[in-house]
Amino acid sequence: MKIYDIKWDVTDGTNISTPEEIEEILAILPKEIELPEEFDKANYMEDGEFDEGAWLDAISDWLSEDYGFCYDGFKISKEEKDQEIQEERE
Repeated sequence: MKIYDIKWDVTDGTNISTPEEIEEILAILPKEIELPEEFDKANYMEDGEFDEGAWLDAISDWLSEDYGFCYDGFKISKEEKDQEIQEERE
């Protein structure tokens, strides 16, 4: 499963302030990440239902902790969403 179009916020709580510093940091941060297996949706089932809030919170915490910066948003790969829809229909 992939997240992409990550909008990093490299100025929140940091001493980075010049446009050059911001650009330099943004150039090394990923814009797309393959999520580790720990974020398999099966791990976020509660009473037989997927807990999307807990899943997104866990991804959010991991993303900030692992890369050291906050972010303003990301998207989840459409392929994953299409797969989920297909699995629900079966």
